[in-house]
This record gives sequence, C-alpha cells and structure tokens, in this order.
Amino acid sequence: MDRHWKGDGGLSRRELLKRGSSLALATAGLGWLPSRALAATTLPGPLRLLAGPSATKPEYLKPFEEQFGVKIELAPYGSPTDTINKLMAPGGTRLLDVASTTSEFVRPLIERNVILPIDFDKIPNTKYLHPVAQRYIERKDGKPYNLPHYWGYNTVLYNTKVFSPEDAATHTWKILFDEKNKGRVALRDNAYESILMTATYLGYPDPTTLTRKDLKEITKFLISKKPLFRALWTGFAQAVGLMASGEVQAMFGWILMRTTLQSQGYPVKNNWPKEGILYWAHTYFIPRDTPVLPTVYAWLNYVLGEQYSVAMMRGGGLLSTSTLVQKHIPAAELKELGFDLTERGLKLVQLGLPDNLNDWLQAWAEFKSA
Repeated sequence: MDRHWKGDGGLSRRELLKRGSSLALATAGLGWLPSRALAATTLPGPLRLLAGPSATKPEYLKPFEEQFGVKIELAPYGSPTDTINKLMAPGGTRLLDVASTTSEFVRPLIERNVILPIDFDKIPNTKYLHPVAQRYIERKDGKPYNLPHYWGYNTVLYNTKVFSPEDAATHTWKILFDEKNKGRVALRDNAYESILMTATYLGYPDPTTLTRKDLKEITKFLISKKPLFRALWTGFAQAVGLMASGEVQAMFGWILMRTTLQSQGYPVKNNWPKEGILYWAHTYFIPRDTPVLPTVYAWLNYVLGEQYSVAMMRGGGLLSTSTLVQKHIPAAELKELGFDLTERGLKLVQLGLPDNLNDWLQAWAEFKSA
C-alpha cells in the first residue's frame, strides 16, 4: 500500500494512522493464523527496515507481509555504527521506519532526540521478554526507547577433536593464552572486544571500566602473549576460514560462526569460560519521523511472536529475546544454543562502549605495533 494513500471519505494520513494503531494492536499477536483469515488487517506501508541479514531472511519476512498486506523494504545493512551514521545524517530519521543496532548505541540516540519512546502496551508479546532482554532496555523519564529482539554471547570456539567438551580445562579463556597452544589460536582484531575479554580472563571486577593503569597492565600482558596468536581476524569469513581450514584450533568468536561451521559439518563448539562470558543484544528502535507507526508496532510484536522467533533461532542460531520459543524448541536444543545462559552460574559481562574508548584504542594499537 502506498504510504501517501488516503482512505475513503478523505481521511488524512494522521487520522488513518491513529485508527490503524488500534487495529495493529488487536491483530499483531496473531502471527500463526493464516493470512487469508487476516485479510482485513492491512496496514500502511511500505515498512522501511534496517537490520542484520541474519534476522531479515525472506522466509522470516514473508508471513508478516502476507498477514498485514505490507511490503517490507530492506535498507542495506553494514554494521551497528553504520546504522547510527545513517540515522544521524541530515534527513536520516525520514528514511527509515524501524532499525536495529547493538544496545550500547541507543542512549546517544535518546539524548539527541532522534528516536521515539516505545509504548509496550501496544506490543502484547513484550510480556514474553527473556530476562537477558530486560537488562538491555534503555529508558528516559520512565519510558522505554528500544526493544531487544535477539541476543548472544562471544566466547571461545574450539575444535572438539583437539579440546574435549567434558574437560574443565576447556571452559576458560586460558585456551587463548596457554603456551601449549602456541600458533593454534586467534583473537579478533578489535580493541574493545579483545581487551574486554582479556580483562575478564585476568579477573578485573568490572572489565568495562578500565583505567589507563589497568589498560597499561593488560597491554603488557597481551604483548607477552602475542607470539601465541596465529592470526588476528578482522571479518566473519576470515574467522570461519581459520577454523574450517584447521589453521587454528581455537579462537575468540561469535555464536553465528559456530552455527555456520557446525552446519558445514566441522567439529566445533563454544566453551563456557569460568571467568565470565561476554554477552550482547541487538535492539530495535523507532526513528522519530516514521509515518507508519501502526505498522512498526505490528512488526515489533511480530518479531517476539512464536513463528518468527522459532524460525530465526533454527534458521541461524541467533537467540530470540522471546521465551515463546520454549514451547517449540526442546530444552536440550535450547541448552546447546545457550538460551539458558543466565542459569549457568557464570559471570555475565555486558558489552557496552566505555567512556574512555580512545584509551582502549591506543592500548590496542600499542599491542599490535609491538
């Protein structure tokens, strides 16, 4: 439906959206019903969506489009920072209707008044939000401004033919720093994640608030371990290739890398570091000038529904923020995916940009140049 359409009787777009919001609320939770039964629920569109490709596969989007008679137009996705740059550019809030980024970027968007508060009463499925998701909701004056829709963790990916899943010595960050693994391990070439992981291993109480003195000590440690690292990977394909080729047997990595390698038949698992695990969430927010707000609310409810959540988890290994997946995915499978992360008794280190990020970047540059 054209976003400039006016209904019979000369309804203005504002009036149409106002009436449409109640319709969206009444129907958005019915994601499992046939689209034919919901033919009367057509909403204004198109819906201009910006989110990662793992969460926007065509088979995930089609049921929504059929149910609500709305075409989803995907904007090219680059990275979380690219998403923010697009929104902050002149006129950026008029180019998108709903967008996703990692949670640490939400607060600056709130403070700069470029996104709208979200009315959770218009999203019935928020009552199923996973406890992890609750931690990532940013508020101002008591109002939420974002909705986490998938989450995950960064850990050590390892070759199960080299390291035993049952061996307690496997479940530690030490794998990446042990002299006996020299030339068989890799880190990510990323100041923030690699320093945060190292600080967690070294036992810093709050690895997200490192001082310059702390960073100096961590840099010294990393330099002393530099001969162990076969590579510092910079991208997804490179990292997967390092494990697939056998060039490394363990590396700092992402759960989507694990599921990719496993789907190709490689003997790879992730460990559960006893020192603590890094976790994160991707979260939706609403650009200030969207003209299709009822459709945005329908989409936000849809991504927390059973159909989308189960498809995303089984299709890519991402962890939905909706507990409704527990009705359809066996407990053993959920445990393997890490859906029970908060129940494992591990220290959880939440990713978030430090105030002194420049000091982190300088520390990493010193490590690399050493």
